[in-house]
Amino acid sequence: MLFNDYLQAGGERVSVSTEYAALREAGVDVRLLTVQNDRLSQMSPIGKMLATFPNEDSKTLVADEIARFKPHIVHAQNLFPQLGAGAISALREHQTPWVRSIRNYRKACIAGTLTRDGKPCTDCLGKLGKAPGIVHGCYQGSRAASIGATNYAWWEDRHERAHPPAAYILISNAMKKNIETKLNPKAAVRVVHNAVKAIDVPLIPMANRRHDVAFVGRFAPEKGISLTLNIAKLLPDTSFVFAGSGPLLEDVRRAAEKESNIECVTDLSPDGAMRLMSDSRVVVVPSQWEEPFGRVAAEALATGAIPMVSRYGGLPEIVSPVDARLVIDSDDPQTWADEIHELLSADPSVLDSMSASSVERWNASFSSRASAAHLQGVYQEFARRD
Repeated sequence: MLFNDYLQAGGERVSVSTEYAALREAGVDVRLLTVQNDRLSQMSPIGKMLATFPNEDSKTLVADEIARFKPHIVHAQNLFPQLGAGAISALREHQTPWVRSIRNYRKACIAGTLTRDGKPCTDCLGKLGKAPGIVHGCYQGSRAASIGATNYAWWEDRHERAHPPAAYILISNAMKKNIETKLNPKAAVRVVHNAVKAIDVPLIPMANRRHDVAFVGRFAPEKGISLTLNIAKLLPDTSFVFAGSGPLLEDVRRAAEKESNIECVTDLSPDGAMRLMSDSRVVVVPSQWEEPFGRVAAEALATGAIPMVSRYGGLPEIVSPVDARLVIDSDDPQTWADEIHELLSADPSVLDSMSASSVERWNASFSSRASAAHLQGVYQEFARRD
């Protein structure tokens, strides 16, 4: 596995480490080559720009590891920004088959999110060089950094055309419509959902859970934080807990001071966030953008909470097998409030049954065991035969 890690912890780091551990547990002989971005943070703007060109360091690093390990297949988890074209060049020289995980929209969007200023944005789709993204400074809020990211993408695409992956691994079927035209047509496309590792806590009956509704994640416009605050105000007799941080943290804190049914929690560890979900009846994921996956919804399933999600991105395919009514086809807070009230008014035995279905859904599709099995299927399909 090749993984260019990020300076800030995030869902992708968790996904990679979980997949790596799951494969080892399943008996797969796997190595993880990780590159850190620490040195980039110390560079001048010009140095960062030069770093987006193909470099011999990344090529040599990957080539040496291939020569030592002699893998049947290489899984590129993330190549941006340091591995990129150099790593692909090494794979080509060794004629090593490879597959590539796509967990964001960076092939179609400099920011990787298809959002701008907290709203959906597809301005760069079909545009040469992602010019609108450069004008708006969509990568790290900087035009210079956006030029660098675009330069990186050009070189990476060029090398990928010369030695395409055998397959792209998307984390949801929903990603296809926004990114399929940006993928090399010579490569197959397979869907393997992100793995979500459960925490070791007993399944709490719904009647004994402390919180009615939880929002867990980044307090940002695209995550639907304002929508959730409005929902909470419409349900004064329903307890809401908001766990996370982000640019709208002060909005959440002010709401918690004014509304007796709203609680704000910050600085939770990943395990702490899942423990909070395990003590909540409903976890809302009202994202207002095309979430490639929606990790919080899958984590909610693992804790036996009932996730209620918006219609965007990969969220519906995570939740709809439990109950299609958990996908809310509206951005109207009153509609959400009505659905939450109806759900929480159900007999406790109905909620406990849905909780059990949530865990079953997680175990079948998003557990470490399921992830390892799905990945092994992809590897066996495309690996080099000795």
